[in-house]
Amino acid sequence: MKFILDTNWIFLDPIDYEHKQYVLLAYLKKVADKLNDFELYPYFIEISLHLANTQTLLKENMFITTKKVFKSNDDELLLSELDFNSIPTQLTDEQLLEMQKVLNFAYPKFQDYFNIAKSVWTLVYESTHISIKKNKKNLFNINGYFYYLNDDDLYVWEYELSKGTKTNFETKSETREIFKGKLGERSISEILSEVIPRGTKTYPIFEAISNEKFPVQETLLPIFKRKIVSYILQSGVVETYKKFA
Repeated sequence: MKFILDTNWIFLDPIDYEHKQYVLLAYLKKVADKLNDFELYPYFIEISLHLANTQTLLKENMFITTKKVFKSNDDELLLSELDFNSIPTQLTDEQLLEMQKVLNFAYPKFQDYFNIAKSVWTLVYESTHISIKKNKKNLFNINGYFYYLNDDDLYVWEYELSKGTKTNFETKSETREIFKGKLGERSISEILSEVIPRGTKTYPIFEAISNEKFPVQETLLPIFKRKIVSYILQSGVVETYKKFA
């Protein structure tokens, strides 16, 4: 998976205000088309990074890159995976002036599209729900499962949480689709018993629900993942409070 527009786009030849306007507006048109179809990821991540990158260039003369290899639409980008770089030293004074004009034009554009993406994200987030259906006593296992039923289409995913370190407290999850098919005459429990390996049947199982029909891979799956991580983290805070209350 690659971004539509790399964060070093402003330094690519030609560094010309009118040319960069064309490049930026063409990029934003692609993002707008995706958001109009409620396809959030990876476009929300990308527009957020471009906004942060433009701010950093304007305020600190630094730009942001990442060596992260994105493996899926919903692959998360952590702060610890960002690199901050000085602007190229070979730029002429004329190119630096053009760059400044481009940045002043681009910043409000990125801000507007970030706000649009955030509004779509909020709409989807508030339209989705998760609940733990089985093995709640094993909630803090780093592995588990969740499923989503869309009419007669059932999706089942396995998730794995990455634990933070002493210097990095960010938590993320990786998912793997283990079933996608028609429910038919079978029950959800029957399918889960078939697709979940015998040795992992004590792992927590969540149900994910959406009040609206949004794209699954680009929108619902990323939101479900984040809600599950949030649920587990908040449950951990509650358990810690109970111990010391």
